[in-house]
Amino acid sequence: MNKIVFFIISVLSTLILPFTLSYIFISYVKTQEENKKNCQCSNNIRTKYIKFYGYTLLILAICGLLVMMLRLKSMNSTIKILSLLNSLIGVYVLYSYSDIISSDDCSCSDSWKKVFIKYYSFIMIGILGMTFLSLLLIFIFHISTGNEKTIKELQNILKGC
Repeated sequence: MNKIVFFIISVLSTLILPFTLSYIFISYVKTQEENKKNCQCSNNIRTKYIKFYGYTLLILAICGLLVMMLRLKSMNSTIKILSLLNSLIGVYVLYSYSDIISSDDCSCSDSWKKVFIKYYSFIMIGILGMTFLSLLLIFIFHISTGNEKTIKELQNILKGC
């Protein structure tokens, strides 16, 4: 019984967060595109990238779920790399777009989704920054001590993600 409950919770968590984020990003860009004539902020090319980021989140979530359900080990690393690249590019675009909009005092783009995009980009920059800092510190520790055990443990952890 516990395996079934765990499986259902993992499926729901794999889908709910990416679908919610995708909805927020795509719907924000759609409203910006509808106001394109009245709003100069929507003429920025980054709005298209934000929409593509939302669609890519959806596709990667569905592919990740299929990989998890069908237990395709060979595709797992590909999905991880694509998700990482999507996150890096998406966070940069979201941060730069929210920075441009806030500096231009664009009142036609005011909504809770604009604020959400701003804080989401801050949180993701923090998470990615801490991840890379941790990997850098592990690398420095490995070089300074020559201990192979830490690298092997890190490899096992990353394989399990």
